Amino acid sequence: MEGSTAMSSDFDDPPAPPDDSPQNWPSHVAPEPPRIEPPYVPPTSTPPPYAPPPAYAPPPAPGEPLSPWVHIWTRPRAVMRQILDTDPRRMVHRLAVLGGVSAGLSANVNLPGIQIPLPAVIACKLVVGVLGGLIGLYVGGGLVLMTGRWLGGRGSFVTVRSALAWSNVPVIWAALLWLPLFVYLGWDAFNINKDLMLVDPIGLMLVVPLGIVTVVVVIWRIVILCKLVGEAHGFSAWHSLGAFLIAGLIVLVPIGIMIGMFALLGLALLGSN
Repeated sequence: MEGSTAMSSDFDDPPAPPDDSPQNWPSHVAPEPPRIEPPYVPPTSTPPPYAPPPAYAPPPAPGEPLSPWVHIWTRPRAVMRQILDTDPRRMVHRLAVLGGVSAGLSANVNLPGIQIPLPAVIACKLVVGVLGGLIGLYVGGGLVLMTGRWLGGRGSFVTVRSALAWSNVPVIWAALLWLPLFVYLGWDAFNINKDLMLVDPIGLMLVVPLGIVTVVVVIWRIVILCKLVGEAHGFSAWHSLGAFLIAGLIVLVPIGIMIGMFALLGLALLGSN
């Protein structure tokens, strides 16, 4: 019996492990917070394509507005937006007059066989420049407003007129290039005799660089004009160029038709005689 009792005790079930539930923990042991595993994100086979940062000119610092007389050469759209947001009527008529006079004084009036006194030539240039600047401001502004609206523009007559006026800034700056020539020739610089300049080495040294710079300024003025009108209308500079081309056709086609009719009428009268 003792042997059977000892044998049976060897095969008894092992004692149960101690209960480790939190309610049986000592009071000085804090429970461990549950661990939260982050969700598994499978690695991508290829990295995302690199997107370079957009290239744009940073806006001016607060309190440092752009100068239209300087920054219009490099940032015409930003200058135009600043003008439209502040006062689109500022200096509009003065700029149109100054631009017309600058362009008029730089033009030569040499009629073969007709001698016109130089003061009369300069006076005519001043009058034509003033009238041409104002007519271009209002008539040209109305045409570009209309053709720009046809191409989806949202500008008004005030904004388009302001763009046309401020596009005269390069022309006004270019007029200052005539100062060396004025110092050398005096008042004759406002109506240059090309035949005399061809035999004048010093005059050629002044006129040839002036002509090259003038051509560059005129081309860049066209670019600036398209950008200013594009900002006024709210579309691209290419749309502005299209608006100008359509406006030019509107003006030139009737003139061409009238010239053709007068030519045909003259030929008919000559034929009848």
